[in-house]
Amino acid sequence: MTTKETAAAFYTHIENKDFAAARRLLHDDLDFQGPMATFDNADALIARLQSIAGVTASFHHKHMFVDGERACFVYDLVTHTPMGPSPVAEYLVVRDGRIASIHAHYDAAPWLARSAAE
Repeated sequence: MTTKETAAAFYTHIENKDFAAARRLLHDDLDFQGPMATFDNADALIARLQSIAGVTASFHHKHMFVDGERACFVYDLVTHTPMGPSPVAEYLVVRDGRIASIHAHYDAAPWLARSAAE
């Protein structure tokens, strides 16, 4: 698969809550960095995505930029919560047909407020 196909398939699997299929698109030693968490392996990221699956409604895709093995996916994460959509940009590196790193950029404040209220 191309970088674009790999990245698009990953987000489709996450949106459809098919975490096993999403996991197969990640390198075992995935490097994930975000405002609220960092992970050094794919299983930890998948566990985190599963833990927030209940509040995730959909991805409102804005744009995907691709340059060789790098991609930037811009979307609104639509939730089932009063916080509504959360704008996100994620920078990915795809190596050998699987995602090697994801760096997520979003405003963590609404997520932190939601966590504090629980």
